[in-house]
Amino acid sequence: MSRSARWTLIILCVCALPVMAQERDRYDRDRRGDRRDRIAEDASRLAAELHDLQYERVRFEPGVWRSSANEAMALANRLYDEAGGRPEANEIRLRIRRLRSEVGRGDYDDARRIAADTMPFVHRLSEWARRDERR
Repeated sequence: MSRSARWTLIILCVCALPVMAQERDRYDRDRRGDRRDRIAEDASRLAAELHDLQYERVRFEPGVWRSSANEAMALANRLYDEAGGRPEANEIRLRIRRLRSEVGRGDYDDARRIAADTMPFVHRLSEWARRDERR
């Protein structure tokens, strides 16, 4: 390879480096936005699940309680993983574990109370995800 071709190649590589760094930064911002979208969506689903458990006046069968508690646990675990250790996500997961154990014991009144106590944390996490989404 000729000397001028090598220098041309070196100059092109040096010039392309900042362009590639900008693309990577844009990609990271898009991925972060996707993550926050998923957090907001999962928080909404968990809030709906907890609302059903808390306010539903229909007498649920034990299987329905167990299924709902398992769904809430799956959503809480996903929120914890996606939120990167946010204190709200940790608190949600701990409370949903307690709710699930109460459902396992058949104490549905305590499960309803725990669902009500968990709602503010779910809303706070959802607001956090949506607030950062708008920026």
